[in-house]
Amino acid sequence: MPLKETGAAVLKKIQKHGGEIIGKTFFETGTGRAPLLPAAFWLCGASETITVDLNPYMRKEFIEDMLFYIKTKKYDIKNIFGGLLREDRFGQLLEYSNSKGKPGQQAAQSGEYTGTLSPLPRQDKSPDFVSLHG
Repeated sequence: MPLKETGAAVLKKIQKHGGEIIGKTFFETGTGRAPLLPAAFWLCGASETITVDLNPYMRKEFIEDMLFYIKTKKYDIKNIFGGLLREDRFGQLLEYSNSKGKPGQQAAQSGEYTGTLSPLPRQDKSPDFVSLHG
């Protein structure tokens, strides 16, 4: 998962230029098969990430793979993100990954990820940061 390093690099650039990550809203386009950058943003303190992709590539299996990767490479993830990583959120993610068995399926059932296109529920607030790729 090479984007783990990209996520850390994006966040480090924001911080280097005086930007605050904690409590901010990110808008990401071109999510692809798994929400790697949104996961990175959340792990480092973002309050919200709006993520869109023209193509419906994301699947619960890919989310499960992402969570499994994070769980098995937790020390690498900690090293890559360093002080940006919020330990409380990282712990929540690991706990969720351990307790749910099939986290992607659980997320889809709970409505966290529906795999459908829906209107953005933000009428008068702009995101703090925008990540464009894809």
